[in-house]
Amino acid sequence: PTPAPRPQDSRLDCARLEQVFGIRLPHWQNSVARTVATILAQEAIS
Repeated sequence: PTPAPRPQDSRLDCARLEQVFGIRLPHWQNSVARTVATILAQEAIS
């Protein structure tokens, strides 16, 4: 048997997660922006 075809970096491919479980992850840039905003807000309070 031959190996199953896989994307070069399947760790980053969330298509199957969405297909099977209906879970759609937010784009990573949105999460980074939200995290940075939270950190800056916490620093402003301190």
